[in-house]
Amino acid sequence: MERVEVKAVASGKQGFVTLKGNQGTTYLQEFSPFTDFCTAMDKKIEERLAKIKSVTSFFTQKLNELAQHSSGPLGEAKAEILKLRPKASQQATEVQKLKNKVGAAKKDYFKAEEAERTAHLEAKERREAEALLAAAGKEVEAAEAEAAQVTSAAEPLVAAQGEELMKFEKPATVSEEVEKLAPAAAAALSKVRTSLLSQTKEIKALKGPLAEARKELAKLIIKVDAAQKKVAAAKQAAEAACKTICEAADAKASTALRTEAAEKGVGAEELFVELAGAGNSTLSHEALCKRLLAIKSLEIAEEHAKLVCRKIEAPTISKRSFLGFVQRYYVVTSVIAITSEFEISKAKTLRKADVDEIFEILEGPRSDEKLGVNRVRGRSLVDSTEGWLSIKGNQGSIFLKEAEKPFYTVCGTEEVPLGPSFKVGEGEAVRMLKSGEVMEMLEGPKKETFPPGLRAKCQALSDKATGWLSIRDKQGTVFAEGEGKFYTCVSTVAITDNLDIKDCKIIKKLQVGDLFAVEEGPVVQEDSGVTRVKGKTLEDAEVGWVTVKGNAGTAYATASKSHYAVVKEAKLQKTVNSNSELVRTLEVGETIKVTEGPKEEVHQAALRVKVKATSDGAVGWVTVLPSSVKRCTAKDLEALAKKEKSA
Repeated sequence: MERVEVKAVASGKQGFVTLKGNQGTTYLQEFSPFTDFCTAMDKKIEERLAKIKSVTSFFTQKLNELAQHSSGPLGEAKAEILKLRPKASQQATEVQKLKNKVGAAKKDYFKAEEAERTAHLEAKERREAEALLAAAGKEVEAAEAEAAQVTSAAEPLVAAQGEELMKFEKPATVSEEVEKLAPAAAAALSKVRTSLLSQTKEIKALKGPLAEARKELAKLIIKVDAAQKKVAAAKQAAEAACKTICEAADAKASTALRTEAAEKGVGAEELFVELAGAGNSTLSHEALCKRLLAIKSLEIAEEHAKLVCRKIEAPTISKRSFLGFVQRYYVVTSVIAITSEFEISKAKTLRKADVDEIFEILEGPRSDEKLGVNRVRGRSLVDSTEGWLSIKGNQGSIFLKEAEKPFYTVCGTEEVPLGPSFKVGEGEAVRMLKSGEVMEMLEGPKKETFPPGLRAKCQALSDKATGWLSIRDKQGTVFAEGEGKFYTCVSTVAITDNLDIKDCKIIKKLQVGDLFAVEEGPVVQEDSGVTRVKGKTLEDAEVGWVTVKGNAGTAYATASKSHYAVVKEAKLQKTVNSNSELVRTLEVGETIKVTEGPKEEVHQAALRVKVKATSDGAVGWVTVLPSSVKRCTAKDLEALAKKEKSA
């Protein structure tokens, strides 16, 4: 509700009145001579229209009353009324036209009055809008100029196609120039766009010069967006052109270096040391470019060689990256034959290459134009088979895909043994590999299969310790022997001091259930026909000869199937699983009683790889397991590269 203090002109009285109620009802409006005149004029027009309407209604009423009269005085009156009615209608039309003109004139007046009142504000807004657009235009123009530098720099390289692109002399120079200009142009355009967007949001006007300025700012933003796309497209096109050139030169350069090293009888690592210099962990682009340009058979342009170096690694090349460039690898994606010769028609199939098998490339790729296929000579990392393989069939089937040189890392917290041979557990470890160590794969992966182990639940007779023991492990190592090693008395029998039953003394009597370990025998005495063994009682360690079978076949003692002698130090463990917790170690010579089993323990095949530690060059075999040794990820290799460069 709005209230104001007023003074009545007529009476001079003062007080507060309500301008507008809380429901929106208006009680007072602003007074002016013009509105006072218009109010009086509107009143007169409405009064005139009301009178005309009254006369028209009167004529209509009388005509209805005289409708039946066509002659006489009433008929004449009717005729006069009919003559007067059009005049009344004409008057109504003219007054209505006047009313409409007055209404239009009042609108024009109010509009002119409003324009006059806001003219200085609009002029101010116009000046603000012009200044804003002028500044914004200059910013956009400057940013567009930087963008134009990028597109102009890239244009010669981007425009080249096919053979012209392959012969382009300065691709590295153009690429470097574009890479130098593009970030600055992108930053300038981004800054301008942010500024334009901010200014657009600050303008709240819905009409007038500032509202029009907002529309113009929006158009400038569209121009900036177009410039940003051109910069990005030019950069991408330049990169794509360089990639095309590099891909053509890369394989040739790698093959040329590999061939040169083979002719000189040096390995890839020795070649790195030769190029980088003894004691250096990285190789400069200049040194590698110089060597590539020196290989006559390669015929590579200097800037094409630079692109190859940049692709390997920038700004310098680590040993790992160099080896990855020279030692090329392919992984088998579909089963393909390994042949003895390049020409398939003349070659013999050595064997089939399996999916996921990795090959180190020794020669190629070479194109067989007759068959329309590219082939490489490679060495399998699984079994060192050397031969020729097709990368892709002439029908489009892909058999080989280029792959990174395989590296592995110790991913668990426990140290991992670097074994001397392919077989798990064979021989003393070369050394222990620590968590986080990285290894280069030399051979594999290969699967080592194992025969079932033999596990038994048992009790040590010395201290009654109970647990599970490997009678025989997965490598075939025997830890306990039982058959014929122990006998149990089934009848009372003497233990004597001599083999000859006719010439001996009784040491003691053995009772039913007594157990003794066999030290010699069984021996069958020819003259008496009895079978005797030399044994040692487990109860009191008495040693002597015992008759286990009489000459009539009577059994006095039988071989125990539940007792074993520990013949190699062994683990007594809590459960049937051979990886379970240790109870204690059983020493050689201990006697155990089997209470459950023996039962077979099936072991999964071990995935083994021959590796070389990147830290010290130690070579050996490791088992690949998710919990201990895994294939290196791109992140792992990036960390290794940084470590090598900082070394």
